[in-house]
Amino acid sequence: MFEQRTLRVWGYSLGGGFVAFVVWIGGAWLIWGPGAQGLGHDGRIVATTLAAVASMACLAASARFAFLQMDEFYQQASRVAWYWGGIVGLLVSVPIAIFIQFGGLTLLAPHVSAIHVTPHLTPEEGRARVAIFRMGYLLPVLAEGIGFTVVAAWWRLTKR
Repeated sequence: MFEQRTLRVWGYSLGGGFVAFVVWIGGAWLIWGPGAQGLGHDGRIVATTLAAVASMACLAASARFAFLQMDEFYQQASRVAWYWGGIVGLLVSVPIAIFIQFGGLTLLAPHVSAIHVTPHLTPEEGRARVAIFRMGYLLPVLAEGIGFTVVAAWWRLTKR
């Protein structure tokens, strides 16, 4: 069977994911449900963002608890997997994003071009949608880069 340490790691991981899901869905239900009519649009944006922050805090706490339950070998394996997995994921995603951004999907299905799907778009609207796609792609890429830089700086400053 599994050893106790492994079971605790999986318990923290799955339990944290479940709690984060409940916090997010519960928060969304409270915010967008029938009882929250007085919030207004701005209040719902703030409340939804706070529910997402609470959900991510649950995930961060459970990830930390799970990591601390691992032995040194699995902690190092986790570090290496996140670092190199993140790098490889970014390297693979850039050409795919460029391909999509410049209309490459029409090469895969030429009979279904963007013009046929959305003939009502003006060129300005098309460029705006490309900009939205670009920002949607860059947000996690930049966040990962900033996170890496902050943690690397923290590590270098505190471990000397």
